[in-house]
Amino acid sequence: MACRTASQIEGTQSSLSDLLLFELEEAPGIPLDDVGEVSSYVAALEHGLARMASGFPLSCRLLRKIHDHPG
Repeated sequence: MACRTASQIEGTQSSLSDLLLFELEEAPGIPLDDVGEVSSYVAALEHGLARMASGFPLSCRLLRKIHDHPG
């Protein structure tokens, strides 16, 4: 996973430090909705990578599963 100082996904912004604080159940310096959404994207990406590592092929089906992953 490539990390940047700030991640922008669909208008959501969270720094890496805010994300780490959130995952440690600490209070980040930005709205919880933003960092929670970024955390969900990270969880979905990790889920997809784990599926591919177990032999699941990269396909539209996998992309849908990643998109629908609850995070």
